[in-house]
Amino acid sequence: MLGMKVNIEKIQRELKHRGWGVVQLAQKSELSRQVIYDVFKNKTCTLKTISSIAVALEYDGKDLLQ
Repeated sequence: MLGMKVNIEKIQRELKHRGWGVVQLAQKSELSRQVIYDVFKNKTCTLKTISSIAVALEYDGKDLLQ
């Protein structure tokens, strides 16, 4: 299911806080850099993708949704 609205600003703040970029987030979330770029560009993603990002950032997935 595509179309889950993602709180990109919250993710970007957390990345800045950790000193991470897209490469580090991709590695920690086990997603490709292209998937991360697509999430940032489209501000939407699948449940599986947001779950992977949330685990990498130590968040509950629902906290990263709008």
